[in-house]
Amino acid sequence: MTELHAPTVFLVIVAINVTLAISLAAAGSRTSRDGLLLWAIMMALHTLAFGLFGLGRVINDFTLIIIAATTLSASWAMFAEGLFQFQQRHPSHGLIWLPVVLILTAFLLLQDNFSARILIASVIYCAQVTLILVVLNQGRRSTVGRGQYFILIGLLPVIPAFSFRGFMAATGQAEKVLILASNQAQAVSFLVSIVSTIFIVIGLLIMSKERSESRAQLLAVQDQLTGLANRRSIDETLSKELARSRRYGRPLALVMLDVDYFKKYNDRYGHQAGDECLKDVASVLLEVTQRPCDLAARYGGEEFLLILPDTDVVTALSLAERVLASIGDLELRHEQSPLRVVTVSAGIAALTNNSYRDSDSLLRAADKALYQAKQNGRNQAQVAPEFHFQDSSEVIPLKNKISYK
Repeated sequence: MTELHAPTVFLVIVAINVTLAISLAAAGSRTSRDGLLLWAIMMALHTLAFGLFGLGRVINDFTLIIIAATTLSASWAMFAEGLFQFQQRHPSHGLIWLPVVLILTAFLLLQDNFSARILIASVIYCAQVTLILVVLNQGRRSTVGRGQYFILIGLLPVIPAFSFRGFMAATGQAEKVLILASNQAQAVSFLVSIVSTIFIVIGLLIMSKERSESRAQLLAVQDQLTGLANRRSIDETLSKELARSRRYGRPLALVMLDVDYFKKYNDRYGHQAGDECLKDVASVLLEVTQRPCDLAARYGGEEFLLILPDTDVVTALSLAERVLASIGDLELRHEQSPLRVVTVSAGIAALTNNSYRDSDSLLRAADKALYQAKQNGRNQAQVAPEFHFQDSSEVIPLKNKISYK
């Protein structure tokens, strides 16, 4: 069997690494915190380490070997930094960079013990890759898509490869795992390096792409200020729930809400304070709508909408009153309001037995009830007058004020 020509394959590995580093850098953005730029630096360091190892062996310069070993450790540390950034978690920099210091220290202290250096370096590199695997697993549920599994496939062979190098060094066969040694063991090592690197970089690119697509999909249906659903999501959800309500004869309720005297609030406290006020109201709506089927949305400006499947008008009214009370409990100062705190008004419309023709008529009914709440003095919930109970003797009062101390 023809032995591998290690220097040639070594140059191929370096060329592949350079290409992959450029790909990561090109895909990354200076303004994006998705880890790609850090991973591009990781690949650059990885490539530099391989180059220095090869050059150090050719000219027999131990200083280059020390720098190469430290640089390789730094590349794994940068991998972990990028992963933490991608997962939007605060990294433990001390834990991540400690192995780099240990590698440098070990190589300086063990200049005359080649086997010990390889053994210690292999153990430290295995520990670094294990840390990356742990971090990857910790963010597994919050990371969408398949990219993370490509990274996993790429990383798993690395630990056995480093373990094998450590074993060879421990058993007095360190010469067989020299980076430019031409033998079957080194051939397998080079093959693992090439395949693993390609899988890892492909995984990083896919993971970043899937994150971008997920963000784009979220932005398409989410209001950027409040984090609630937006008008597009309202249209899609309301259409779906209306069809479901009619198909199965289930009730469907809408609660339309509007912040009282909001223009005066903006004029008095400024638009930034107004934005914070809307965020606070949105937080209350998210707390109240606990069921997965409920939708809390920003309808526009200071108006909000709750879409409540399988909810009758009595339940919707009760929920609206809870919203009014909870917002009042926030005690957001509003000197231009008669109650001196931020309040909201609510209009409720419920679909029962095809009481409304379509989603537009249901929305108009909720809007009309909201207008009635405003006319009656604000800070209250009103039921759309078009709604009729099956039992005509049961009446919901049109005025349900919430008072504050």
